[in-house]
Amino acid sequence: GQVFSLHLTVLGHSKTKPITRFGMNVGDKIYSTAKPGKGNSLVAERWLNKGQELSNEVEFLALARLKEAELIKAYATSMIDSSDGFLNSLDLLVRVNNKGIFCEYPLDTLLHPLAQQTRSKYSLSAWTLLAGECGDYELIFSVPSDNSLAFENEYRKQFHDLVFIGEVTALPELCLRTTSDTYVAYD
Repeated sequence: GQVFSLHLTVLGHSKTKPITRFGMNVGDKIYSTAKPGKGNSLVAERWLNKGQELSNEVEFLALARLKEAELIKAYATSMIDSSDGFLNSLDLLVRVNNKGIFCEYPLDTLLHPLAQQTRSKYSLSAWTLLAGECGDYELIFSVPSDNSLAFENEYRKQFHDLVFIGEVTALPELCLRTTSDTYVAYD
């Protein structure tokens, strides 16, 4: 390549049982630690604004959700970070668990406010900002439905960005709601 690139892999031991991508069950609720789309919005801003500095670039950067993860692990049955993009992360949960995810809301309503601004500014689709592979590094996880209310109440006492995505289904597909209230399977 033309530029230096450093990649790291960190291995370690856990004193408690780790939450993995495998483990979501039919009826589980799917959540994210924030609305998605910031990562791909930053890429769009840089790409479409070549040569111009982005005054609020720091607002697009990922946050380490370590404190949130401590609370989530007490409830979650599966978890993944959205480093490879929001829809790709949901799709991977579907494939690993051989179960589906039914998204309750149209994709454009799930977008982070910064992604909404980028979408409007450049006339981009929500799909573009959610299916791209530059992720937000948010946590996407499943919680059993019988524990979901207790989880939500406890989470919202400490944090404010919890986003309900949908529910786990038996049919192994990622079912997304469009703005015209139709549904499409994402692959």
